[in-house]
Amino acid sequence: MFITEIINPYSDEIIYATTGTEAVEACQDNPGIELVLMDIQLPEMSGYQATKQIREFNKDIIIIAQTAYGLAADK
Repeated sequence: MFITEIINPYSDEIIYATTGTEAVEACQDNPGIELVLMDIQLPEMSGYQATKQIREFNKDIIIIAQTAYGLAADK
C-alpha cells in the first residue's frame, strides 16, 4: 500500500499480480507497461523465474526487484 501511494501520482494505471505467473501474464497482456516492481519470493513462480520469462519477450522493460530479505546474511 505504501508503494502504491508513492507511485499513484505518476502512473495512469497500476496492475497488481499476486503470483509470478500472473506477473508474466500481465506483462504479456499489457505491452505498454514501463515498470515492474517484482517481489523475489512469489507463489507458483519466483520473481527470478518471472523476470527471466518477461525478458524473453520484453528486453526493455524496467524491472526492480523487491524483497523482505533485508539481513546481511541474505545478501
